[in-house]
Amino acid sequence: MSEQLKPIPLSEALAGYLDFLGARPLLSEEMENLRNSFQIQLELPDSSLQMIPTNLGRLERELKEGERALIIDAGGTGLKIANYQVKNGELVAENKEAREVNFGSQRQWQAEDFFSFIAAHIKEQEVKDINSIGFIFSFPGEAQVTENGVDIRAEDRLTKDWCIHGLKASGLVGDQLVKALKSRFEDAGLDSLPLVTMNDTVAVLFAEREARIGGVVATGFNLAIMIENMVRNMEAGNFYAEDLPVSELLNWFDYQTANYGQYLSEKQISGFGVGGQLKTFIKRGCEKNYLRTALARNIEALDASAASLILTEDWDKVEMVFGCLLEAEEKKFLTELTKRLVKRSAQMLACFLSGAKRVIGEDQLVVPVEGSYFWKTPGYLKELKYALVQLEPGESPGKMFKFTGKNKRLGLLGAARVSLDYVKD
Repeated sequence: MSEQLKPIPLSEALAGYLDFLGARPLLSEEMENLRNSFQIQLELPDSSLQMIPTNLGRLERELKEGERALIIDAGGTGLKIANYQVKNGELVAENKEAREVNFGSQRQWQAEDFFSFIAAHIKEQEVKDINSIGFIFSFPGEAQVTENGVDIRAEDRLTKDWCIHGLKASGLVGDQLVKALKSRFEDAGLDSLPLVTMNDTVAVLFAEREARIGGVVATGFNLAIMIENMVRNMEAGNFYAEDLPVSELLNWFDYQTANYGQYLSEKQISGFGVGGQLKTFIKRGCEKNYLRTALARNIEALDASAASLILTEDWDKVEMVFGCLLEAEEKKFLTELTKRLVKRSAQMLACFLSGAKRVIGEDQLVVPVEGSYFWKTPGYLKELKYALVQLEPGESPGKMFKFTGKNKRLGLLGAARVSLDYVKD
Protein backbone atom coordinates (compact mmCIF):
# COMPACT_ATOMS: atom_id res chain seq x y z
CA MET A 1 0.00 0.00 0.00
CA SER A 2 1.42 3.39 -1.00
CA GLU A 3 1.87 6.27 1.44
CA GLN A 4 -1.40 7.81 0.24
CA LEU A 5 -4.44 6.66 -1.68
CA LYS A 6 -3.37 7.92 -5.12
CA PRO A 7 -5.98 8.67 -7.81
CA ILE A 8 -6.23 6.44 -10.86
CA PRO A 9 -7.21 7.34 -14.46
CA LEU A 10 -10.92 7.22 -15.23
CA SER A 11 -13.01 7.77 -18.30
CA GLU A 12 -13.69 11.47 -18.84
CA ALA A 13 -17.43 11.00 -18.25
CA LEU A 14 -17.05 9.20 -14.92
CA ALA A 15 -14.32 11.53 -13.67
CA GLY A 16 -16.46 14.54 -14.54
CA TYR A 17 -19.47 12.98 -12.84
CA LEU A 18 -17.50 12.43 -9.62
CA ASP A 19 -16.30 16.02 -9.66
CA PHE A 20 -19.82 17.29 -10.33
CA LEU A 21 -21.05 15.40 -7.25
CA GLY A 22 -18.33 16.94 -5.09
CA ALA A 23 -16.83 13.52 -4.38
CA ARG A 24 -13.32 14.90 -4.01
CA PRO A 25 -10.76 15.39 -1.24
CA LEU A 26 -10.89 18.63 0.74
CA LEU A 27 -8.67 21.55 -0.22
CA SER A 28 -6.16 22.88 2.32
CA GLU A 29 -8.21 26.05 2.85
CA GLU A 30 -11.36 24.01 3.46
CA MET A 31 -9.55 21.90 6.04
CA GLU A 32 -8.20 24.92 7.90
CA ASN A 33 -11.64 26.56 7.97
CA LEU A 34 -13.26 23.37 9.25
CA ARG A 35 -10.59 22.93 11.96
CA ASN A 36 -11.02 26.53 13.10
CA SER A 37 -14.82 26.24 13.23
CA PHE A 38 -14.58 23.05 15.27
CA GLN A 39 -12.14 24.67 17.69
CA ILE A 40 -14.39 27.70 18.12
CA GLN A 41 -17.46 25.58 18.82
CA LEU A 42 -15.55 23.51 21.39
CA GLU A 43 -14.92 26.72 23.33
CA LEU A 44 -18.44 28.14 23.03
CA PRO A 45 -21.03 27.47 25.77
CA ASP A 46 -23.69 26.80 23.13
CA SER A 47 -22.95 25.26 19.73
CA SER A 48 -23.80 22.32 17.47
CA LEU A 49 -21.53 20.22 19.70
CA GLN A 50 -23.75 19.09 22.56
CA MET A 51 -20.84 18.64 25.02
CA ILE A 52 -23.00 16.47 27.28
CA PRO A 53 -21.49 16.37 30.81
CA THR A 54 -20.89 12.88 32.18
CA ASN A 55 -19.99 13.74 35.80
CA LEU A 56 -16.90 11.60 35.25
CA GLY A 57 -13.36 12.96 35.57
CA ARG A 58 -9.82 11.74 35.99
CA LEU A 59 -9.45 8.30 37.53
CA GLU A 60 -7.72 8.58 40.92
CA ARG A 61 -7.90 5.18 42.59
CA GLU A 62 -5.18 2.54 42.37
CA LEU A 63 -6.62 -0.82 41.33
CA LYS A 64 -6.09 -3.75 43.69
CA GLU A 65 -5.04 -7.24 42.74
CA GLY A 66 -7.95 -9.59 42.11
CA GLU A 67 -10.66 -6.93 41.79
CA ARG A 68 -13.30 -7.94 39.26
CA ALA A 69 -15.84 -5.98 37.22
CA LEU A 70 -18.88 -7.03 35.20
CA ILE A 71 -19.29 -4.98 32.02
CA ILE A 72 -22.46 -4.94 29.95
CA ASP A 73 -22.57 -3.01 26.69
CA ALA A 74 -26.06 -2.40 25.26
CA GLY A 75 -25.65 -1.03 21.74
CA GLY A 76 -28.03 -0.57 18.86
CA THR A 77 -27.72 -4.15 17.62
CA GLY A 78 -27.10 -6.23 20.73
CA LEU A 79 -25.23 -6.89 23.96
CA LYS A 80 -21.58 -7.42 24.72
CA ILE A 81 -20.87 -9.02 28.10
CA ALA A 82 -17.44 -9.38 29.70
CA ASN A 83 -15.63 -9.66 33.01
CA TYR A 84 -12.38 -7.81 33.70
CA GLN A 85 -10.00 -8.60 36.54
CA VAL A 86 -6.85 -7.00 37.94
CA LYS A 87 -3.94 -9.40 37.42
CA ASN A 88 -0.32 -8.45 38.10
CA GLY A 89 -1.38 -4.83 38.30
CA GLU A 90 -3.09 -4.84 34.90
CA LEU A 91 -6.80 -4.86 34.10
CA VAL A 92 -7.37 -7.76 31.72
CA ALA A 93 -10.35 -9.49 30.12
CA GLU A 94 -11.08 -12.93 31.55
CA ASN A 95 -12.03 -14.26 28.13
CA LYS A 96 -10.45 -13.58 24.75
CA GLU A 97 -13.77 -12.49 23.23
CA ALA A 98 -16.72 -10.72 24.82
CA ARG A 99 -19.91 -12.73 24.77
CA GLU A 100 -22.40 -11.26 22.30
CA VAL A 101 -26.19 -11.44 22.21
CA ASN A 102 -28.10 -10.03 19.24
CA PHE A 103 -31.31 -8.02 19.63
CA GLY A 104 -32.47 -9.11 16.21
CA SER A 105 -34.76 -6.62 14.52
CA GLN A 106 -36.48 -5.49 17.72
CA ARG A 107 -36.23 -1.74 18.35
CA GLN A 108 -39.42 -1.24 20.39
CA TRP A 109 -39.38 -2.44 24.02
CA GLN A 110 -41.13 -2.01 27.31
CA ALA A 111 -38.54 -0.94 29.90
CA GLU A 112 -39.13 -3.95 32.17
CA ASP A 113 -38.84 -6.36 29.23
CA PHE A 114 -35.65 -4.72 28.00
CA PHE A 115 -33.79 -5.05 31.30
CA SER A 116 -35.21 -8.52 31.93
CA PHE A 117 -33.84 -9.54 28.53
CA ILE A 118 -30.37 -8.34 29.56
CA ALA A 119 -30.53 -10.05 32.96
CA ALA A 120 -31.66 -13.32 31.37
CA HIS A 121 -28.44 -13.42 29.33
CA ILE A 122 -26.08 -12.88 32.26
CA LYS A 123 -24.51 -16.06 33.64
CA GLU A 124 -24.18 -16.79 37.34
CA GLN A 125 -20.37 -16.89 37.21
CA GLU A 126 -20.37 -13.45 35.61
CA VAL A 127 -21.93 -11.81 38.69
CA LYS A 128 -20.05 -13.93 41.22
CA ASP A 129 -17.46 -12.10 43.36
CA ILE A 130 -17.60 -8.89 41.36
CA ASN A 131 -16.55 -5.55 42.84
CA SER A 132 -18.34 -3.23 40.39
CA ILE A 133 -20.68 -3.01 37.42
CA GLY A 134 -20.02 -0.92 34.33
CA PHE A 135 -23.00 -0.40 32.02
CA ILE A 136 -22.37 1.04 28.56
CA PHE A 137 -25.65 2.51 27.33
CA SER A 138 -25.02 3.67 23.77
CA PHE A 139 -27.80 6.24 23.71
CA PRO A 140 -28.05 9.88 24.89
CA GLY A 141 -29.03 10.62 28.48
CA GLU A 142 -28.52 12.98 31.40
CA ALA A 143 -25.80 11.85 33.82
CA GLN A 144 -26.57 11.95 37.54
CA VAL A 145 -24.28 11.30 40.51
CA THR A 146 -25.65 8.55 42.76
CA GLU A 147 -24.68 7.02 46.07
CA ASN A 148 -22.83 4.21 44.27
CA GLY A 149 -21.40 6.02 41.25
CA VAL A 150 -22.90 7.70 38.18
CA ASP A 151 -26.08 6.80 36.33
CA ILE A 152 -28.11 8.12 33.39
CA ARG A 153 -31.70 9.25 32.98
CA ALA A 154 -32.87 8.82 29.40
CA GLU A 155 -35.96 9.58 27.35
CA ASP A 156 -38.16 6.76 26.03
CA ARG A 157 -37.49 7.69 22.42
CA LEU A 158 -33.82 7.16 21.66
CA THR A 159 -31.51 7.40 18.66
CA LYS A 160 -31.01 4.62 16.06
CA ASP A 161 -34.83 4.26 15.71
CA TRP A 162 -35.06 2.85 19.24
CA CYS A 163 -37.85 3.35 21.75
CA ILE A 164 -37.97 1.87 25.27
CA HIS A 165 -41.44 2.68 26.58
CA GLY A 166 -41.49 3.66 30.24
CA LEU A 167 -37.71 4.11 30.40
CA LYS A 168 -37.80 7.65 31.77
CA ALA A 169 -40.69 7.08 34.16
CA SER A 170 -39.08 3.94 35.59
CA GLY A 171 -36.02 5.81 36.86
CA LEU A 172 -32.30 5.77 36.20
CA VAL A 173 -31.09 3.42 33.47
CA GLY A 174 -28.43 1.57 35.47
CA ASP A 175 -30.69 1.29 38.48
CA GLN A 176 -33.28 -0.52 36.36
CA LEU A 177 -30.57 -2.90 35.16
CA VAL A 178 -29.48 -3.71 38.72
CA LYS A 179 -33.08 -4.34 39.77
CA ALA A 180 -33.44 -6.87 36.94
CA LEU A 181 -30.15 -8.53 37.92
CA LYS A 182 -31.19 -8.70 41.58
CA SER A 183 -34.46 -10.33 40.61
CA ARG A 184 -32.48 -13.08 38.88
CA PHE A 185 -29.53 -13.36 41.26
CA GLU A 186 -31.01 -12.72 44.70
CA ASP A 187 -27.91 -13.71 46.68
CA ALA A 188 -25.26 -12.01 44.54
CA GLY A 189 -24.93 -8.98 46.85
CA LEU A 190 -25.48 -6.40 44.11
CA ASP A 191 -27.14 -3.72 46.29
CA SER A 192 -24.09 -1.76 47.36
CA LEU A 193 -21.81 -2.37 44.38
CA PRO A 194 -20.43 0.62 42.49
CA LEU A 195 -22.42 1.16 39.30
CA VAL A 196 -21.35 3.49 36.51
CA THR A 197 -23.50 3.98 33.43
CA MET A 198 -21.90 5.76 30.48
CA ASN A 199 -21.98 6.32 26.73
CA ASP A 200 -19.83 4.04 24.55
CA THR A 201 -17.60 6.89 23.35
CA VAL A 202 -16.96 8.01 26.92
CA ALA A 203 -16.00 4.45 27.85
CA VAL A 204 -13.44 4.39 25.03
CA LEU A 205 -11.72 7.54 26.34
CA PHE A 206 -11.23 5.92 29.77
CA ALA A 207 -9.44 2.92 28.25
CA GLU A 208 -6.24 4.99 28.43
CA ARG A 209 -5.60 6.60 31.82
CA GLU A 210 -3.79 9.60 30.31
CA ALA A 211 -6.23 10.20 27.43
CA ARG A 212 -7.94 13.57 27.09
CA ILE A 213 -9.84 12.71 23.90
CA GLY A 214 -11.11 9.43 22.48
CA GLY A 215 -13.70 8.18 20.10
CA VAL A 216 -15.50 5.68 17.95
CA VAL A 217 -14.80 5.66 14.20
CA ALA A 218 -16.74 2.63 13.07
CA THR A 219 -20.20 2.19 11.56
CA GLY A 220 -20.96 5.37 13.53
CA PHE A 221 -18.77 8.26 14.67
CA ASN A 222 -18.41 10.26 17.88
CA LEU A 223 -15.78 11.83 20.12
CA ALA A 224 -15.51 12.47 23.85
CA ILE A 225 -13.18 15.02 25.43
CA MET A 226 -11.94 15.84 28.92
CA ILE A 227 -11.95 19.56 29.70
CA GLU A 228 -11.34 20.91 33.20
CA ASN A 229 -11.50 17.41 34.67
CA MET A 230 -14.92 16.67 33.20
CA VAL A 231 -15.42 14.22 30.35
CA ARG A 232 -18.01 15.43 27.88
CA ASN A 233 -19.74 13.51 25.12
CA MET A 234 -19.46 15.82 22.12
CA GLU A 235 -22.00 14.09 19.86
CA ALA A 236 -19.42 15.15 17.27
CA GLY A 237 -21.26 13.46 14.43
CA ASN A 238 -23.84 16.26 14.58
CA PHE A 239 -21.24 19.03 14.31
CA TYR A 240 -22.34 21.67 11.84
CA ALA A 241 -20.92 24.97 10.66
CA GLU A 242 -21.44 27.15 7.61
CA ASP A 243 -18.11 25.97 6.23
CA LEU A 244 -18.81 22.27 6.81
CA PRO A 245 -18.08 20.65 3.42
CA VAL A 246 -21.33 19.31 1.96
CA SER A 247 -21.32 17.66 -1.45
CA GLU A 248 -24.14 16.93 -3.85
CA LEU A 249 -23.50 13.23 -3.28
CA LEU A 250 -23.87 13.70 0.48
CA ASN A 251 -27.15 15.56 -0.06
CA TRP A 252 -28.53 12.68 -2.12
CA PHE A 253 -27.49 10.16 0.51
CA ASP A 254 -28.75 12.32 3.38
CA TYR A 255 -32.18 12.64 1.79
CA GLN A 256 -32.63 8.85 2.09
CA THR A 257 -31.79 8.70 5.82
CA ALA A 258 -34.22 8.75 8.74
CA ASN A 259 -32.52 11.80 10.31
CA TYR A 260 -32.41 13.94 7.17
CA GLY A 261 -30.50 17.19 7.69
CA GLN A 262 -28.81 16.00 10.88
CA TYR A 263 -25.48 14.34 11.67
CA LEU A 264 -23.92 15.53 8.41
CA SER A 265 -20.42 15.10 9.85
CA GLU A 266 -21.09 11.51 10.87
CA LYS A 267 -22.52 10.78 7.42
CA GLN A 268 -19.16 11.75 5.91
CA ILE A 269 -16.72 10.35 8.49
CA SER A 270 -18.29 7.04 9.54
CA GLY A 271 -18.20 3.70 7.77
CA PHE A 272 -21.98 3.91 7.46
CA GLY A 273 -21.64 7.27 5.72
CA VAL A 274 -18.92 6.17 3.31
CA GLY A 275 -20.84 3.00 2.45
CA GLY A 276 -24.07 4.98 2.07
CA GLN A 277 -22.52 7.51 -0.31
CA LEU A 278 -20.97 4.70 -2.33
CA LYS A 279 -24.35 2.99 -2.56
CA THR A 280 -26.08 6.26 -3.51
CA PHE A 281 -23.56 6.97 -6.26
CA ILE A 282 -24.08 3.55 -7.82
CA LYS A 283 -27.87 3.97 -7.79
CA ARG A 284 -27.70 7.39 -9.44
CA GLY A 285 -24.99 6.27 -11.85
CA CYS A 286 -27.26 3.48 -13.06
CA GLU A 287 -30.15 5.92 -13.44
CA LYS A 288 -27.93 8.25 -15.52
CA ASN A 289 -26.67 5.34 -17.63
CA TYR A 290 -23.07 5.92 -16.56
CA LEU A 291 -23.15 2.44 -15.04
CA ARG A 292 -24.78 -0.86 -15.94
CA THR A 293 -28.09 -1.44 -14.20
CA ALA A 294 -26.78 -4.85 -13.07
CA LEU A 295 -24.68 -3.07 -10.44
CA ALA A 296 -27.79 -1.83 -8.64
CA ARG A 297 -29.64 -5.14 -8.41
CA ASN A 298 -28.07 -6.20 -5.10
CA ILE A 299 -27.09 -2.73 -3.91
CA GLU A 300 -28.67 -3.00 -0.45
CA ALA A 301 -26.11 -5.68 0.45
CA LEU A 302 -23.37 -3.05 0.15
CA ASP A 303 -22.16 -1.81 3.56
CA ALA A 304 -19.15 -0.18 5.23
CA SER A 305 -17.02 -3.30 4.82
CA ALA A 306 -17.18 -2.86 1.03
CA ALA A 307 -14.62 -0.04 1.25
CA SER A 308 -11.95 -2.42 2.57
CA LEU A 309 -12.79 -5.06 -0.04
CA ILE A 310 -12.55 -2.54 -2.86
CA LEU A 311 -9.32 -0.92 -1.63
CA THR A 312 -7.63 -4.32 -1.23
CA GLU A 313 -8.91 -5.23 -4.72
CA ASP A 314 -10.59 -8.37 -3.43
CA TRP A 315 -12.76 -8.42 -6.52
CA ASP A 316 -14.07 -11.95 -6.04
CA LYS A 317 -15.77 -10.89 -2.80
CA VAL A 318 -16.86 -7.55 -4.24
CA GLU A 319 -18.50 -9.34 -7.17
CA MET A 320 -20.26 -11.66 -4.73
CA VAL A 321 -21.74 -8.57 -3.03
CA PHE A 322 -22.89 -7.09 -6.34
CA GLY A 323 -24.06 -10.41 -7.69
CA CYS A 324 -22.38 -9.86 -11.05
CA LEU A 325 -18.97 -9.71 -12.69
CA LEU A 326 -17.37 -6.26 -12.90
CA GLU A 327 -15.80 -4.77 -15.97
CA ALA A 328 -12.33 -3.18 -15.82
CA GLU A 329 -13.70 0.36 -16.00
CA GLU A 330 -16.20 -0.36 -13.25
CA LYS A 331 -13.44 -1.60 -10.97
CA LYS A 332 -11.55 1.61 -11.70
CA PHE A 333 -14.40 3.93 -10.77
CA LEU A 334 -15.31 1.93 -7.64
CA THR A 335 -11.70 2.13 -6.48
CA GLU A 336 -11.36 5.82 -7.24
CA LEU A 337 -14.65 6.81 -5.61
CA THR A 338 -13.89 4.77 -2.49
CA LYS A 339 -10.43 6.34 -2.22
CA ARG A 340 -11.96 9.81 -2.47
CA LEU A 341 -14.60 9.12 0.18
CA VAL A 342 -12.12 7.48 2.57
CA LYS A 343 -9.63 10.34 2.14
CA ARG A 344 -12.36 12.91 2.77
CA SER A 345 -13.42 11.03 5.91
CA ALA A 346 -9.84 11.00 7.23
CA GLN A 347 -9.38 14.70 6.41
CA MET A 348 -12.50 15.69 8.35
CA LEU A 349 -11.47 13.61 11.35
CA ALA A 350 -8.04 15.28 11.24
CA CYS A 351 -9.71 18.70 11.34
CA PHE A 352 -11.68 17.72 14.44
CA LEU A 353 -8.64 16.27 16.21
CA SER A 354 -6.46 19.26 15.34
CA GLY A 355 -9.12 21.65 16.66
CA ALA A 356 -9.47 19.65 19.87
CA LYS A 357 -5.70 19.56 20.39
CA ARG A 358 -5.55 23.35 20.25
CA VAL A 359 -8.23 23.58 22.93
CA ILE A 360 -6.61 20.96 25.18
CA GLY A 361 -3.18 22.53 24.71
CA GLU A 362 -0.96 19.49 25.30
CA ASP A 363 2.07 18.70 23.11
CA GLN A 364 1.03 15.09 22.52
CA LEU A 365 -2.40 13.55 22.91
CA VAL A 366 -3.02 9.87 23.50
CA VAL A 367 -6.13 9.09 21.45
CA PRO A 368 -7.88 5.76 22.03
CA VAL A 369 -10.02 4.91 19.00
CA GLU A 370 -12.40 1.99 18.64
CA GLY A 371 -13.69 0.78 15.28
CA SER A 372 -12.68 -1.58 12.52
CA TYR A 373 -13.40 1.13 9.93
CA PHE A 374 -10.62 3.26 11.47
CA TRP A 375 -8.12 0.46 11.95
CA LYS A 376 -8.81 -1.88 9.04
CA THR A 377 -9.68 0.36 6.09
CA PRO A 378 -6.53 0.33 3.91
CA GLY A 379 -4.76 3.67 3.87
CA TYR A 380 -7.06 5.36 6.41
CA LEU A 381 -4.51 5.99 9.15
CA LYS A 382 -1.92 7.20 6.64
CA GLU A 383 -4.40 9.65 5.13
CA LEU A 384 -5.30 10.86 8.63
CA LYS A 385 -1.66 11.48 9.53
CA TYR A 386 -0.99 13.23 6.21
CA ALA A 387 -3.96 15.54 6.82
CA LEU A 388 -2.69 16.32 10.33
CA VAL A 389 0.67 17.36 8.85
CA GLN A 390 -1.17 19.66 6.41
CA LEU A 391 -3.02 21.27 9.32
CA GLU A 392 0.09 21.58 11.52
CA PRO A 393 3.03 22.16 9.12
CA GLY A 394 6.40 21.24 10.56
CA GLU A 395 4.93 18.93 13.18
CA SER A 396 5.29 15.15 13.16
CA PRO A 397 1.92 13.39 13.51
CA GLY A 398 3.59 10.86 15.81
CA LYS A 399 4.61 13.65 18.17
CA MET A 400 1.17 15.27 18.08
CA PHE A 401 -1.01 12.19 18.45
CA LYS A 402 -0.56 8.63 19.67
CA PHE A 403 -3.45 6.50 18.41
CA THR A 404 -4.19 3.36 20.41
CA GLY A 405 -6.76 0.59 20.27
CA LYS A 406 -5.97 -1.63 17.32
CA ASN A 407 -7.42 -5.11 17.96
CA LYS A 408 -8.62 -4.04 21.42
CA ARG A 409 -12.07 -3.77 23.02
CA LEU A 410 -11.50 -0.27 24.35
CA GLY A 411 -15.06 0.50 25.45
CA LEU A 412 -15.32 -2.57 27.66
CA LEU A 413 -11.87 -1.94 29.15
CA GLY A 414 -12.65 1.72 29.81
CA ALA A 415 -15.95 0.90 31.49
CA ALA A 416 -14.15 -1.56 33.75
CA ARG A 417 -11.58 1.08 34.74
CA VAL A 418 -14.26 3.64 35.56
CA SER A 419 -16.50 1.31 37.55
CA LEU A 420 -13.59 0.01 39.67
CA ASP A 421 -12.55 3.60 40.37
CA TYR A 422 -15.72 3.88 42.49
CA VAL A 423 -14.88 0.92 44.74
CA LYS A 424 -14.62 2.15 48.33
CA ASP A 425 -11.43 1.07 50.07
